[in-house]
Amino acid sequence: MVSGADSIFVTIKKMLGLGDDYTPFDTDILVFINGAFMTLQQLGVGPDGGFQISDAETSWNDYVSDSEMIGAIANYIYLSVKILFDPPSNSFVMDAMQKQIEQIGWRLNVQAESKKTFDFITDDDNARRRGWPGNEVIEGTGVTGESDP
Repeated sequence: MVSGADSIFVTIKKMLGLGDDYTPFDTDILVFINGAFMTLQQLGVGPDGGFQISDAETSWNDYVSDSEMIGAIANYIYLSVKILFDPPSNSFVMDAMQKQIEQIGWRLNVQAESKKTFDFITDDDNARRRGWPGNEVIEGTGVTGESDP
């Protein structure tokens, strides 16, 4: 089980079957992990400004505070890195991995969007920071979102 305190880089290396002390491919793996983070950011997952790692010091909690999503995010990043770093030779396995990446990505997107919607409904300041359209006029108590006189 992946813990929020675990290192992102070490977790993905272990999932790839590489030990901490085996370093010849560390740069490649970092690039692939950061590419997966960019894709997740485009799916609405993670910090709004994007996210990157540069070493083994960054933990899952540094990326996302929602502990329920860490397992799915780790799986998504692992599969994305695996396909690039050590692609399967069997096309059926490759297709299955790509479909799993798509499905996990879709589920993460739905989870992230529902969280943003909940923030929008319950916390105007959070919604403004996330850049939801029209939030700049949510000041008063009027039903239309306009300030009361």
